[in-house]
Amino acid sequence: KKLQNVFREFSQGHLIFDKKVNISGELGEIEKELRIFIEKFRATIMKVQDMTRKVESENEKIINSTEYL
Repeated sequence: KKLQNVFREFSQGHLIFDKKVNISGELGEIEKELRIFIEKFRATIMKVQDMTRKVESENEKIINSTEYL
């Protein structure tokens, strides 16, 4: 049930895994790997957002510079 809640939160866009869930056995291993996956996925999304902002900024500069041509 606890692991199911983790998956539900992730599927709803909650990319921060801050809850301390103690699950033992094989499910505990899955929870640990899921925690690592969520953190790496979140970092990737943050990089994509940063790159998107940079591209948008450079695009604006190009648009502004071509207005004078």
